[in-house]
Amino acid sequence: MTVAQSILEEYQALKSDRSASWDGRWQRVLEWMAPLRADITETNSPTPNTSHRSKLHDTKAIEAAEVLVSAHMSYITPLNEQWLSYAPPRRHRKNDEAISYFKECSEIAMEEIASSNFYQVMQSVYEDRSIPGTANMFLQKGEDAELNFKYVPLGTYCFTENEGGQADSMFREFPLTLNQAVEKFGEDKLGDKLRGLWGRVGSEPALAHAKHNFLQCTRVRKERARGATDQKNKPYEDTYVCMTDKVTLKEGGFDEFPFMVTRYRRWGNHLWGSSPAYSALPNVTSANYIRQILKTLGEVAAIPRILQLAGEKRQVDLRAGGVNFVSREAAQLGFPKEWGTQGRYDVGMSLLEEDHESIEQFFHVPLFRMFASIEKEMTATEVAAREREKLLMFAPSFTQFVSDMTPLMVRVFAMLARAGKFPDPPPSLIESQEDGEATIPNPQVVYQSRIALAIKALHGEAFDRVMARMIALAEIAPDIFDNWDFDNVSRDLSRNEGMPESWVRAKKAIEEIRAARAEAQQAAAEAQQMEAGANAIGKVGGAQGMKEMEEMIS
Repeated sequence: MTVAQSILEEYQALKSDRSASWDGRWQRVLEWMAPLRADITETNSPTPNTSHRSKLHDTKAIEAAEVLVSAHMSYITPLNEQWLSYAPPRRHRKNDEAISYFKECSEIAMEEIASSNFYQVMQSVYEDRSIPGTANMFLQKGEDAELNFKYVPLGTYCFTENEGGQADSMFREFPLTLNQAVEKFGEDKLGDKLRGLWGRVGSEPALAHAKHNFLQCTRVRKERARGATDQKNKPYEDTYVCMTDKVTLKEGGFDEFPFMVTRYRRWGNHLWGSSPAYSALPNVTSANYIRQILKTLGEVAAIPRILQLAGEKRQVDLRAGGVNFVSREAAQLGFPKEWGTQGRYDVGMSLLEEDHESIEQFFHVPLFRMFASIEKEMTATEVAAREREKLLMFAPSFTQFVSDMTPLMVRVFAMLARAGKFPDPPPSLIESQEDGEATIPNPQVVYQSRIALAIKALHGEAFDRVMARMIALAEIAPDIFDNWDFDNVSRDLSRNEGMPESWVRAKKAIEEIRAARAEAQQAAAEAQQMEAGANAIGKVGGAQGMKEMEEMIS
């Protein structure tokens, strides 16, 4: 069995399991909550199928899902804030040079991310994360930018994960026209079938635009040549396979795993994720049914049903100013007349509102409403506390995102470091590997978005509470504050609140300032002593004054 055949066989097994258990589930929630993306079971269709949209009568779930997606953009990776920071690993945590270096690298990384296509891609990633529950993104070096992010549509890939729950192999199926395949891989790499079709393009131009499926397989490389750094000895192997000819088209590698699979929350022990959409689905279908009934009630009220005598064949004219002719018998009995228009619209609206409230709760809509009606009656501190309280309710999903996103952000750091985007690291940070090559350790990824800062702010609030008690105790025992390292407290509080690193002085600079201050204080004290001694000589005079001055100095 060739490498290509082995990869295809493994992919087909994973795809079969996914299709049987998950594709239909994703299709169903997307039809109700993101109908324009509901193409999981129709990935090969040349045109989008919109037939499912005809059954939609209530759009509250679509609105709630959009709020959750927007909240991801605003609270996790906001465009106008530095939501990411790099910090030294634990062994360098007290190295202030290392801290400052990684902070400077963080600012450069955020600039590179902002100049890439990251935020455009994350919109689609967050939609998959918030509704079907699983999203995927690919990072590689771009042609015009150092970082190029690519959204991987749900239903086009399968993956496996390691013991730590991180994705470590990816099988991504994607279409290319014959023309694109030749441009990407070269005519000589194609298999017999595609090469034969390419040879007929001159007489049949339409063949150049016909699409064929290809597969990218990225996974941990099992065997590597020691010390080698070429593409075929990278830690992760990357293989492209033609699914038509079952041949290998290209082999390469990556230094880090280039895909990020993020889940809104884990679905038990399964690979794939869950989301609020599945919990809200009963309310969504119920609201849709009630809305359909209310529409019918509205139509009946506007254009009522008409009851006529069996013998009456005339069409009732319901137009404004319409004239109708009836028999004497029908007129005496009150025909024609409205019939079956007594539905309780108010009861239907009450049931609909209950479903809408449940849908909004599932999608955390109340959590992301920023109390516009009460902010004026609260202090800034109270508003911040209330906001943190609400954001922390979203913390479990954010924690899952941090776990999923961190390896990709480490890859961002490594790619920019290899590209020479960062300044030279301080000597204290440089380490030697087993082969003697000098390197710096991977950073710790620290998130500084509003949710991350809300979590970190708990440390500051704890400090405020304890400080209030300590001030009272200090009246009894003034030396009680000797238990605290106020330098570290002030630096950690500043960083936890998201203050720019350039505002925080380096420890070495602080030591120099304090040394200069101590020297100045000592000089001032000596000058004061000299002045006091001179005054003593003037008052006592002679040898006695000199003696007192010497005693004062000693």
